[in-house]
Amino acid sequence: MVSDTVEDGMDNRRTTTQGHGGYASERWVIYMEIAATVLIALGVLLDMLAAHGYLADNALLRCAEDSFFVFQIPVYYLAFGYAYQHTWRVDDGRMWLRCVGRQLILCLVPFLSITLATLLVDAGLGQVPLDWHQLATFLFTSPVSPVAFYPILLLMYLVTPTLRSWCGAGVLLAVALALKAVAVALPMDGWPYVLSGLCGSWIWFCLGMAFCLHTHAHAERFLPRLLGTSRLAGVAPVRGNVAILGVAWLALSVVVSLSGFAGTKVGAALLTLVGLAWFTSIFATSFAGGRSSRLFDTVGKSTIGIFLLHPICLGVLFFLLRLPRAAGALAGMDGTVRGTVAFLLALVAAYAVPVALQWVLDHAWKLGFLLKPARYLPAVRQH
Repeated sequence: MVSDTVEDGMDNRRTTTQGHGGYASERWVIYMEIAATVLIALGVLLDMLAAHGYLADNALLRCAEDSFFVFQIPVYYLAFGYAYQHTWRVDDGRMWLRCVGRQLILCLVPFLSITLATLLVDAGLGQVPLDWHQLATFLFTSPVSPVAFYPILLLMYLVTPTLRSWCGAGVLLAVALALKAVAVALPMDGWPYVLSGLCGSWIWFCLGMAFCLHTHAHAERFLPRLLGTSRLAGVAPVRGNVAILGVAWLALSVVVSLSGFAGTKVGAALLTLVGLAWFTSIFATSFAGGRSSRLFDTVGKSTIGIFLLHPICLGVLFFLLRLPRAAGALAGMDGTVRGTVAFLLALVAAYAVPVALQWVLDHAWKLGFLLKPARYLPAVRQH
């Protein structure tokens, strides 16, 4: 889902970057986002299994939620920021209008499509009323998962120019860091969600832009070599960089948990920062220089469907499992068998069903536009 830039979206980005020759060198960004999509769906799946009593709440699950799944959505912001800097050059009003006009389509079409689909499904299951008030709630105050990401991303495009120098990068990062400090220090429950999301997540988008600028200009320096992005310029990374950052993330997870910061804004920010560095090192080191993976290429064809549709499909599954006949059948099973059956059904609902639905939409006239509009738009031609 990343796009015109490697950025309209994972699938979309793949199409457009091939159009201007940038796909091979930036493949690692696409693969990183694909992995994050699979893990986001897994996190939601495990959370719903625990919420419905099919998976016992335990310390390992809570640790995974607080330490690992917490930085998967920020992977998206990092990847979109990297792709935005890589593809666009927004330094005047004309280019700003061109970029924003495109992003309005790319962000709002899936946002509106999934919001309406969620409203219709939830209303059909008797969970919410089907009325204008509920629609307004989903659109403006309490957006459905996972498409709250899109209005926040759109706001980032509205306020962020592309970087031309390290001076500009420093100013942008300083402003983003200040907003992150506000988000960590202040309660933001009464704020519009797009503003609280901008304050909390803009730093990851800006870091992605800075990574792109720094990687291509100063590949020989320590940070690109530690992250593994130096390989894009043919410079060897720090030996054992993936292991170093992995151990750092694991150690920080333990420290945050023992210190009582697990689940707090401070703990989440620290773990996200180190987790993003570790994740970046894995994929930049493994796939820089045009290396490809048949597995990631295959999974990547369906990640937009998984990302957008897995909450709806899982919601329908657990509604069906609460029906008397299904609930009775599961109640007669041993606890382990019951949990295993529910887990396997949830895997189908989170991955297989969204893939099938995406295939149907892609082959039903042009309904695929509702999920990935960039496929139907002209490719970006810039630099």
